[in-house]
Amino acid sequence: AVAVAGEELIIAARTTAPATAVECVLSLPSGTVRLPMAAVDGADSDAALLAGGDGPLAAAQEAALEADNGW
Repeated sequence: AVAVAGEELIIAARTTAPATAVECVLSLPSGTVRLPMAAVDGADSDAALLAGGDGPLAAAQEAALEADNGW
């Protein structure tokens, strides 16, 4: 678990089998929040924008967003 407050957080996930929906569950002091995630196409310009930057975190984001079944 990583505590993040007041900062932008980019979350990506990759499935090992076809999935119809993926959720990100946040555990906050005020309660639990479920965020539906949208599928991305690695060729999308939006995905390329999100994967911008340098270093290992940017590389991990880019790899997740370029996955055929990334969310």
